[in-house]
Amino acid sequence: MVARIPSVKPREPQVSIPLSKIERFFPGNLSTEQIIAQIIRMLEARQRSRQKSHDEDRER
Repeated sequence: MVARIPSVKPREPQVSIPLSKIERFFPGNLSTEQIIAQIIRMLEARQRSRQKSHDEDRER
């Protein structure tokens, strides 16, 4: 038997958050793309902060 190669690339897992749950945290004039970009920036800042804290703990 020959292995079949799927003709459709598997989809990347996604997270979906209803806008109604997060819109109060953002100005009303932002597009969905701008909200996503801002969320990514906040997560990156959080990650840097956690890494810095972790590095400081290791130095002690």
